Amino acid sequence: MPGADQASQFALKRSRAGRTAWAFAGAATLALIFLDPAFRAEAEADVTTWVLAAALLVMIPLLGLMLFRKGAPQVLEVSQDRLRLPISMAVLEIPLSEIEGLVLEEGRRPGLFLSTDRFDTFIPASRFASIDAARQAYQAIRERIGALPNGSVRLKVLEAPAEVAGRPWATQTLLVLILVAYAVTLAQGVLGSAIEYIRYGANAQVLIAQGQVWRLIASSFLHAASPLHVGLNAVGLWSMGVMAERLFGRSTFLAIYFGSAIGGALGSAAMQTGGFSVGASTALFGLFGALLYAQLVRFRGKVPVRYRVSDSAWFTMIALNMSLTILFPMIDWAAHVVGAVTGVLIAVLLISDEERLPIAHPSRIARISGVLLTLAAVASVGFAVRNIVLWDPMGDTAVLKSLVLWDRAPPVLLNDLAFTIATQPSPPPEHLELADRAARRAVDADPSPMVVDTQATVAFRRGDLERAIELEAEVVNDPESEKLVRPGKKVNEVPFLATQLLRFIVARQARSGTLVGKDAPSGLSVRVENSRLAIRTETRIEKPIAVYVVAKEGDKPLGLAIVPIMPTPAFVEPPVINTSALDLPWADTASVTIGYIAKGNVKARIFEADPEALALPGP
Repeated sequence: MPGADQASQFALKRSRAGRTAWAFAGAATLALIFLDPAFRAEAEADVTTWVLAAALLVMIPLLGLMLFRKGAPQVLEVSQDRLRLPISMAVLEIPLSEIEGLVLEEGRRPGLFLSTDRFDTFIPASRFASIDAARQAYQAIRERIGALPNGSVRLKVLEAPAEVAGRPWATQTLLVLILVAYAVTLAQGVLGSAIEYIRYGANAQVLIAQGQVWRLIASSFLHAASPLHVGLNAVGLWSMGVMAERLFGRSTFLAIYFGSAIGGALGSAAMQTGGFSVGASTALFGLFGALLYAQLVRFRGKVPVRYRVSDSAWFTMIALNMSLTILFPMIDWAAHVVGAVTGVLIAVLLISDEERLPIAHPSRIARISGVLLTLAAVASVGFAVRNIVLWDPMGDTAVLKSLVLWDRAPPVLLNDLAFTIATQPSPPPEHLELADRAARRAVDADPSPMVVDTQATVAFRRGDLERAIELEAEVVNDPESEKLVRPGKKVNEVPFLATQLLRFIVARQARSGTLVGKDAPSGLSVRVENSRLAIRTETRIEKPIAVYVVAKEGDKPLGLAIVPIMPTPAFVEPPVINTSALDLPWADTASVTIGYIAKGNVKARIFEADPEALALPGP
């Protein structure tokens, strides 16, 4: 062995697998963030999010550097009073007097666990030349600590190897259930539909108040359309769930998990501003609160090294979650805060009398609580399945009315309700009245093109064709419509909207003829010349107008053309023929008629009919 003043050195292999895993995880997280429509929408509206995006982009070359750089050989060095430990791209110098925990594990996860009040780390045995080298490093550190003043006392507080806990099957079962629920909602087209989220068990205040308390737990198994949402929660459950289950025992873990899910959902229902909520984060923050209480308060300095988290790591996680809440306003902060507080309270109730961790034999109240809350979770999932199979949202007038009149109903839910009602084959007048109210509330809160389209569709189904055409023409001519992409499809939404307008105009023509907007001139006619539209004006045009030309083959609509007509120059006398520069895809087979004339300048465009929009019910 080296002398008292001679450093012991142990060569470490570079962990290519670990770096690859971290690099892949980082790149995957970045991809999920930037592919997430919610993130892109938030980034467009908030400069702070762009700053975050720029910071994340800087991480990409750093991940590459971490993965591919070679660097100098890494060495763990134990000197007389300190330990030099290579961590990633840096070398940490740790005074031996600061080491609070040291364990050599040779079981399922062999390696060296080391803990200080600032951080905790684990060096896998695979990074040493052999398991014997790991043992030698462990003994060298202990000998150096023993040589310090009060070294014999310090050695006694270092943890001896303890039995590795069993398989965390409760955490694994919950993780599988969450991923299965996400796969089912993805396969069934639930993601992106507010009504379907309600059907599947989303936490909605107005329905909780009606007695559907099963949603408090069932909603924790559902997740938003973004893969980032379910991905982050799955990682959080795996990391905190395994630790909590092994430290507290299975029954206590389940009591904290489901109890926090209920508490967080109640907090969300009581304080939410976003309408309804889904996700396991309520339960995860409960685990976070319970672990925080156990490690920093109840068992401070007594938690086994392999399960210990440093103070700085706890504070970093708290700061990170606070930052995410600020950067992403859609995060349900009330659910997170109340879930964490609930987790702390349950932990105080169930583990405050325990003498050590891991808990060998949970108390009777912990076992009863775990069983009862697990049964409540099973029952909640059963009610959710029953609701999925049997509930008809369009046939339940009472629920529809409560959702439409709900003062906290988010625009996405109101819009979804209105459009779903308006596209039913034969909705009753009472439902159409509710749809109209929902559409108006949604437009007041979010006058985006697709929400206005819903309002136009409701007006169409109620027989107000003039209002429907006016609204839909506004949407089709809105530059924002060009950015729309239909959910689930990589196609622009404008042809769908234009076909909606085409349907409305055709219905108006069948009922009352061409619709002439206020102050629009009369005496226009249209014909096809060399595959282009020629519009003849018999009177002088004083202000820009828009002419909407319908093309049909028999009774079947084929397309819609929007032609701008500019004011007639002073030196030109009527009649004037304006020829559109756009070639018509249906010029040889279609008959064309003017269906709508409105004032105002527009962009010249031609649309072929979208079969999906044509298939929607008529007025």
